[in-house]
Amino acid sequence: SSTGSNVRRIEAVTSKGALDYMADRLALVDAAAAALKCRVEEVPARVENLQAELRETSSKLKKALTGGSSDAISSAIDGALELNGYKLVVAELQGLEAADLRNVWDTVHQKVVGPVACVVASVTEKGTPALLAAGSDDAVKAGFHAGNVIKQIAGLVDGRGGGRPNMAQAGGKNAAGIADALAAAKTALGA
Repeated sequence: SSTGSNVRRIEAVTSKGALDYMADRLALVDAAAAALKCRVEEVPARVENLQAELRETSSKLKKALTGGSSDAISSAIDGALELNGYKLVVAELQGLEAADLRNVWDTVHQKVVGPVACVVASVTEKGTPALLAAGSDDAVKAGFHAGNVIKQIAGLVDGRGGGRPNMAQAGGKNAAGIADALAAAKTALGA
C-alpha cells in the first residue's frame, strides 16, 4: 500500500495468523452468499446485478420526483405567484440532489405558459441544502435576476452561491434555514 510519495508498505500475515485471516475472509464470503441467496461463485455477479438495479431504480425515482408528473412540482406551479410580468414558483422539494434541481426548472419552464421564474430548494442525501433560482428570458427582462436572488438567500443556509441572471445555484451547511431562504426570496422579489 502507499504511505506517501514514492513510499510503499508491504504487509504480510504468516503462520496461524494467515490461516485465521483466510478463514475470516471465507466466512465473510459465505455470509454474503447467504444474504444474497446465491452460491459463493455467484456473489460478484449478484452484487453487480443489484448495483445495476439500484442505479435504475434511483434514476426512475429522480425522474418521478423532477418530471412533469410530480405532485410536488404540480402543486408548486398551481401556487405560483403573479409578479410584475412573470409567474414565480417557490418550492421546497424532498429527496433531490443539487443537479436534480435543474430538471425541476426544466419541468416548470415547460409546464408554465409565458414568463416564469422559480426558486426551489432541497435537502440532499448528505443532509446539506441545495438552492436553485432560474428564470425564462422574459422573466429576466421583467426584472428577475437569479444570481442576485441566490446571493441574498444563500447566507440563510450558511452557504454561498451565484450565477447568471437566468440561472444560479447555491449549496450550504444548514438545512434548517431552507424555509427562511425561500421566504427571503419571495420578499426580495416583491411577492
